Amino acid sequence: MKLVIDISQYQNPANIDYVALASVIDGAIIRVNYGRKIDPHFHTHYQRLSDLGKPLGFYSFPLDTNLNEQEDIVMEAISGKFFAKSSWVDVEITPTGSVPQSKHTVDRWFEIMDKNIKVQSGVYTNHESWRVIMRNSPDYTDRLLWVANYTTKKVPLLPVPWKKWVLWQYTNVGRVAGYYNRNIDLNRYQSVKAWDAIPAIGIEAEPVPEEPAAPSEKKPLYKAKVLAPAGLIVRASVSLQSQWVASALLGDIVNVWEEAGDRVRIDTGWISKVWGGKPTIERLPVQEIYLPIVVKPQEPPEITKPVMGPVEPLSQHDARWNPYPRLGTSSYTISRYGCLFMCMYMDAKRRGLTDNISQFMTRLIAHNGFVRYDAGGNVHYDNASLFRFASAWEAYPTLFKYGFFKRSYDGRPDLMEIDKWLDKGVGVTVAVRNMAHWVHLVRGNYYEGYLMVDPIRYPAQQAVLPYSIVYGDPARTIYTSTAYDF
Repeated sequence: MKLVIDISQYQNPANIDYVALASVIDGAIIRVNYGRKIDPHFHTHYQRLSDLGKPLGFYSFPLDTNLNEQEDIVMEAISGKFFAKSSWVDVEITPTGSVPQSKHTVDRWFEIMDKNIKVQSGVYTNHESWRVIMRNSPDYTDRLLWVANYTTKKVPLLPVPWKKWVLWQYTNVGRVAGYYNRNIDLNRYQSVKAWDAIPAIGIEAEPVPEEPAAPSEKKPLYKAKVLAPAGLIVRASVSLQSQWVASALLGDIVNVWEEAGDRVRIDTGWISKVWGGKPTIERLPVQEIYLPIVVKPQEPPEITKPVMGPVEPLSQHDARWNPYPRLGTSSYTISRYGCLFMCMYMDAKRRGLTDNISQFMTRLIAHNGFVRYDAGGNVHYDNASLFRFASAWEAYPTLFKYGFFKRSYDGRPDLMEIDKWLDKGVGVTVAVRNMAHWVHLVRGNYYEGYLMVDPIRYPAQQAVLPYSIVYGDPARTIYTSTAYDF
């Protein structure tokens, strides 16, 4: 069972990294109203998550006030939008002293919603609310049930007389990537079949028309090589607001079929050929397109220094190393505080490390790899965020040599130093978000963008992303940077 969130005004868009959030969820259900008040973040949540291709639903919360006014608010808010995961009605006891919700209101509201959207709205409720408000009415058991029950049991407590559920809100204090250190409602669906069967509402955006198959003799306008170190976002149409459908990575050779200003169409969609005043692709000469390239044999290089291999993206949330080994001699799991450790492990594997993660941890501990300090009284523990960087070259002198370490408390990193090491092919581990998280830069430069592996993302295949898309301007968001020579 996978992850679905529900969000409302309590999740401020200013605190959300929508790209990170979208990478770990299967969908979201967004609150549209609370009585006669539209949810202030409804449109923003919808736009940002729909742009990232996430299936969305919405839920309305009717109260014992003017239902015609509530109807107008909801219908105007959802007009022109597409919801792959239907409409839901929140049947829930309201706080003491606030506007209540009665059975009459709920009955009328289901009639209003069914009349307007031509699809039966699902029911969101819990055992107690359904008993108190609806008096365990059996009239809605033919509708999809989204049940709230915060328990560690394997099945939720259902309201009477329901026998099955589609969605289960199992906690209101969940934590997810993209909404860091804040609580959010988490849900799981009963089965993939049940999730897929939730009906859609609204008019889906027209698909981008497929280009007719080119005759075999047709050739692209030209071929080009991708120059952007962090790669390029490929979108469904020429619009910069259209859906992100693919990526073009540094060094890729692409066919260019059409040009529209600074945008060009390649085989998988549209990309920008200029960004920040710099070209992102290089047009290849005609001979490179149609003539074979003859590579002359070269003498072996005299330099015997080993060349580092490609980075294998790894996630700190991978079940292979949780809950063990722990970080240092502490009780912390890698999943909880292991972003820096995972960056180091990825870097070591790239350099040829053959030790598994437990052996790597053990060896670093033996070389004082984790700083020990007094947290109050006589409680001592190892702080994973105070990893002692010198321990890497002490534990593995054949893999690591001193490179550089720069801490910039004011958020002004030494970008020239970072670019120099990346140009050498050496990854740079950096602290972001006021030292609260670490990521591993693998290539690029400041002016054209960095490509990173972000260990907080799961699965690991989704951890390779352009830095600026997730964390913004590196000049303002990198606080510490370090690299090892080899």
